[in-house]
Order: sequence, then C-alpha cells, then structure tokens
Amino acid sequence: MRRHVALAATFVFTMLAPAGAIAGPTIVKGGPKADRPKVESALAVAAAAMGVCWRGSPPAKVTVKVAVAADGAVISTAVTRAAAAQCAAGVLAVWTLPGGPWSGEVEFAAAAAPQDLAATIQTQLLAKSAAIKACQSQAPTAAGPVGIKMKIHPDGTITDVEVSSTLGAKLDGCVQRAVAATRLDAFGGSAPIKYQLAVAFAGKGAAVGGDAGGPPPTPDGGSIAGGLAVDQVRPVLTAARPRLIACGRKGKGKGKVVTRFTIRADGTTKNVVVKEAIGDPAIEACLVGVFKALTFPTGAEETKVGYPVAFN
Repeated sequence: MRRHVALAATFVFTMLAPAGAIAGPTIVKGGPKADRPKVESALAVAAAAMGVCWRGSPPAKVTVKVAVAADGAVISTAVTRAAAAQCAAGVLAVWTLPGGPWSGEVEFAAAAAPQDLAATIQTQLLAKSAAIKACQSQAPTAAGPVGIKMKIHPDGTITDVEVSSTLGAKLDGCVQRAVAATRLDAFGGSAPIKYQLAVAFAGKGAAVGGDAGGPPPTPDGGSIAGGLAVDQVRPVLTAARPRLIACGRKGKGKGKVVTRFTIRADGTTKNVVVKEAIGDPAIEACLVGVFKALTFPTGAEETKVGYPVAFN
C-alpha cells in the first residue's frame, strides 16, 4: 500500500536490537578528554539502534571515525570497508554525543542475533507505542534520548524494565510503566530474551525539519510517498535534525531548503537532490551529505521523501 503523509513529529522510536547482539562499543583512538563514561554510555545507546547494520554476513568488528562538535553534533565516516561500517556511521551521523568537542575512532563488534525476531518485536512495539508517546505529557518541553532495557518472555510479557535519561523522573517512570504494561505476541522458546530500546522525545511543539526554535515546516513542505510508513521514516529524520540544523554553520544562507531523496528497499538512500535552494552551496552540500548517510528500515518497495530545513 502506498502512502503520502505530511511530516510532523514529537517522538522518535529508533531501531531495536537484542541486548548482546552488539558488543559494547570501544573507543580505540582519541576520544573525549572528560566525561568518558558518559560518552561510552551514549555510544552504547547508539549501538542499540544499529541492529539493522548486522544483517547478512558482516565482519566481526567494524571501525568508525567520529568528530563530535561542542553541541554534540556528529560527523562520522566508515574506516572499515564494509556495508555494516557504513551503516553504523550513518546511525552515528544522526546521533548526538556528549563530551564535545572531541574526535577519535570507535569500534563496534557484532555477535549472532535473531534478526527476524528483532524485526518482529520492533514492529509490535511500534504498533503499541501510544502509551510511551503519551509520556511526553509528563515533561512537555523535555527533549532527548531515553535508554530502555527490558526482558521479553516467550509469552510476550515484558519485565525487568530499566529506564535511563536526563529528562526527569516523571517521564522515566511513565516510560517504565508503559513498557512494562505492553504485551507482545508470544514467540515461543523456553527462555526470555533481553532487549534494548532507544526512544527519543522531541518536546512539545517540536517538528520534523525546521530550525531550532523556529516555526515548523509548512504543510506542503515535507512528504513521504512509497512503501515505508511515516512511523518508519520519521524517527530517522527526527534523529537527524541536529545534524541538519548544524549545516547552517557551513554558510550564511537564510530560508528554507527542501531536499528530496529516495529510500531504497534495503534502507539506504539515493538520488539526493536539493529541490528548493537558498543559494548557499556549502549549506546545501552539507544537507545532501547528511541525507546520503542515513539508513532507514527496509521495505518492500522504494520510498520518496521531501524534507524541509529552515535557516533563520
């Protein structure tokens, strides 16, 4: 079924991976001069969003070069010549990391993981995420990531939920209760599975695209048409917002830039072009680079996206 939906979001639901599917990331070169444990924790949350990167027959380890700005925006490139490394770099490129400015190389190690089961559980959690989304009301202006650990039992019940964020006890408690109350379909087996989930709240009034503090894009400024649903595309775009906004520092242009691109069935992007420009090549080239690095969920067919970013 094809969909065409205007973009608007206050909530991001990142990809799901079994705990243990990805070993804890290791900073193998460089790194922050302070807050290293906090940085490593943030990298671990980012790694939990990389389950899609380890499909097929990836190498045991991949290395990604990162440069973190003072505001947490990340520029990342794959060091290892492998699709998994490119995918991991794409995830980091839309992430925000603490401790900046710093640069270095991060190594991610993959282990065997039941990807089909991971995808099934992710789909179910997305479908039943209304109660988690509603937790924004506990802290309407809070914006940022929430890390969630849980144990999913063969009958679909969820226990041992642990939530960590910097958004406040009320929101964390609400998320914990919402996840614990969620019941998934039974998957069989004889033992529970530990899972990690990364969720991000954008705060009341935030929107996909636009500049920080500026108005949301016009209704006709953003669109999705194709095989992926808005709830599959929107999380990646919303997570990329800090990097897209940071492109404004590359030049002095003002106004709205609309970029259009196609998401392949495998989740990578192609045909990234600027359709509405502001006459600032540096800013526009930066936006194109960010969109080229994104990785989306896989789909049955290609999806075309139009995405506005405003610079004031």
